[in-house]
Amino acid sequence: MMKKYLLTTLVSFCVLPIFAQQEVRQFSILPRVGVNIANISHMDVSMGTNLVKSASKAGFTGGVEAEYQLSPSISASLALFYSMQGCHYPDAESSGDKVRTGRSDNSIDVEYINVPLMGQWYVGSGLALKAGFETGFLLSARQKYEEVSITIDEDGRRTYGVPTTEELNLKDAFNAVNVYIPVGISYEYMNVVLDGRYHFPLSRALKANPMNERHRFFTFSIGYRFSL
Repeated sequence: MMKKYLLTTLVSFCVLPIFAQQEVRQFSILPRVGVNIANISHMDVSMGTNLVKSASKAGFTGGVEAEYQLSPSISASLALFYSMQGCHYPDAESSGDKVRTGRSDNSIDVEYINVPLMGQWYVGSGLALKAGFETGFLLSARQKYEEVSITIDEDGRRTYGVPTTEELNLKDAFNAVNVYIPVGISYEYMNVVLDGRYHFPLSRALKANPMNERHRFFTFSIGYRFSL
């Protein structure tokens, strides 16, 4: 009898973490803040005969998510996030024997309002796998960099001109709407939720798109759950 009781208790403790989630038909609100690690694929630029490849950049993201518990292990959520995306370029200069142009602090910042519709599958105590469909609405797009002229004499000595800061409005070059398939994982402890997800792009970033440029980014965020 004691062995049966101990076995029942053990099984209960093993099952409890899996299903100890929000109550079924429970609504909750989760404010979130975090960071995007973003790049735009194939967004390389030419400086003379030199090709400068785009690199990842960090950008802020934040918003609010509403979640509804459909069953003990399944929930659905809808969210609204401000999202800073884009890419960064390493310092580079054009080719040339005597006269060159150098660029530094070169980045493209693209701002979106992203609306993800997600499904969550709670597979363990506070642990959830998630996937869904996301739509991004363009707010702004701009490129900013510092440019300087470089003169090289016969002995290889360099003379630098006065640097200038250039800022370009690129909003008309980007598509107004982007769509993604976000997939990720989250862990919740005492109402604090850590979330990581990758956004698979389904649409092109640019209107004129010869190189099939697409937004590619990871999101890492922290949120707090308020049950309603």
